[in-house]
Amino acid sequence: YHHSVIGSMDDLDAATLDDVKGFFRRFYTPNNASLCIAGDIEPKAVIELVEKYFAGIPGGPLVSPIRPETPVLQRAVRVVVEDRVVLPRLYLQWPTTPQLTGDAATLAVLSFILSTGKDSRLVKSLQIDRQLAQSLGCYQMGGEVAGLFEIIATAQRGVSLETVEEACWKEVRRIKKEGVLPEEVKNAVESLK
Repeated sequence: YHHSVIGSMDDLDAATLDDVKGFFRRFYTPNNASLCIAGDIEPKAVIELVEKYFAGIPGGPLVSPIRPETPVLQRAVRVVVEDRVVLPRLYLQWPTTPQLTGDAATLAVLSFILSTGKDSRLVKSLQIDRQLAQSLGCYQMGGEVAGLFEIIATAQRGVSLETVEEACWKEVRRIKKEGVLPEEVKNAVESLK
């Protein structure tokens, strides 16, 4: 997830014709492909056509499936990016579990509780009660290999990012200490269905 899916231009420019052919022989084979057929079809006729056009294509080498793995950070990493913007923005991010896992679903519920609706924890605290943030959101984004949980908060004019960050951490620590309410979970699950 840290680079373009087609690779860098340097890698592409350095690739030989044999490199490209080898790549296609390894990855673009029937045993590493999915075929999707959509529309108003006759299943029996479609299966016959698929067999006619694809059955004779030889398989390629086995490609190992990607192993999901949640990265572990050894330390906090801070990056400051400056530009000509009107309001500063804070991104708090954590590596999380891959998509389609129980933990990913739990984190989706947590993100809803934190930032969806005016009664959500972060919106109520940072926007309504204290007017620290102009906008904010919280998201669980699961991928095939790993996921990312993030809180994004845009500060109100005149409010420092340090103040916004501390308010976000306060709500995260409060949930860690006190947990969430059953009705918060119920509302989130019903809304996410």
